[in-house]
Amino acid sequence: MNPSKSNWITKYFSETVTSFQNEVDEIELYKKIRKSGFIYGYTTSVPFEEIPKEKWTNEEMTKIVLIHSLFKTYVTTTQSTDIDLFFKKVKAFYDVISTYKANLFFSYILPSSNGIKQSLEKIIDQRVQNASNIVEKSFSHSLTNALLFIDIVSFKRYLHNETEVLDFFKHLEKTLLNLVYLAYNEKSVKTKYDEIIQRIFENSLRFSAKELATKSFDEIDFNVFITYFGRNYILDITNMVMWRDEILEENELEFLKQVGKKLYLTNEDIIESNCAIKHFIETNKHEIPYFQFAHPVKKFYKHTSSSILLLLERNKNILAKELKNNKELVYLLAKSTHKNLDEKERKHIKKQLIELCKTIPSLTIFVLPGGSLLLPILIKLIPQILPSTFNENLEE
Repeated sequence: MNPSKSNWITKYFSETVTSFQNEVDEIELYKKIRKSGFIYGYTTSVPFEEIPKEKWTNEEMTKIVLIHSLFKTYVTTTQSTDIDLFFKKVKAFYDVISTYKANLFFSYILPSSNGIKQSLEKIIDQRVQNASNIVEKSFSHSLTNALLFIDIVSFKRYLHNETEVLDFFKHLEKTLLNLVYLAYNEKSVKTKYDEIIQRIFENSLRFSAKELATKSFDEIDFNVFITYFGRNYILDITNMVMWRDEILEENELEFLKQVGKKLYLTNEDIIESNCAIKHFIETNKHEIPYFQFAHPVKKFYKHTSSSILLLLERNKNILAKELKNNKELVYLLAKSTHKNLDEKERKHIKKQLIELCKTIPSLTIFVLPGGSLLLPILIKLIPQILPSTFNENLEE
């Protein structure tokens, strides 16, 4: 099952159907989702299944957690495990939400001729892949994915009351943005990171700049957030915005307490939220883009290399077959592992690689505008993926 290819939802549900029947309450479900990193925008595990982490990219795990969380929410809310009815409900929910699209963040088109599952795959693909360009993706991808849980909170609301979900969806977004602004103003020292995180949240929400919420704390209406999901999610997002330096100032802690009070949460809930994000950061801080802002180029290279490595692993058989017919390219790739290529050789290997990528559909990304910038990573990784091919060449 590959969440980056079509029909993955059908396969995923067929392979894990028995686990879907397991009962789970709302509190347990939320804590599982939060532990996976989905709440914080950087999914490090699939909390429902014992699936080896190395099989999935963070993006693919995010897709799985999103669809599975939507289904678990459906089960806990309706007490039904009817998968077909779930697909109809979640498709109808996204159809309603899609009418609210003031920017490109939610601008998908759902052809009526497509099946429900195929339409959901397109929706989820765009919801997860929302960064505006490849350079910003390394940093903003995780932050904007932290907003995906809005879908789950709003879907639960939709199951209770279909007619008011759009207003609820808008109000939740505006409340989150208000709290981001207010939390930002609580910081005694504002860094470049804080400015960027504020801008990314602002650009990621689906209403126009004219509608940006600028209410004071006392003016925010928290009363509509009555579920465990909604109340704890708002607290966790506020906590995440403040927690970059792992130290909460006294006024920041007081602000969190005020948010908790408005949401009818206890001090124990606030402590649990603090402990959850602290544990997640300490465990994953070397992998989370927005905690490595001081080294964006290094992080971008590392993140991109990991994605390309997985892509090559999945296509290594056809890659090996194509390389057998191109001894010159094999020679240059092998030489590059222990010597610097001259300018003529570098130009030639680039041309040869582009031609190779044209023959393998999954690698055509390197042929697109800007894709050639990633070729040095490709040159480095191909010999690592197919060591026997290049070791034999060196022996000759």
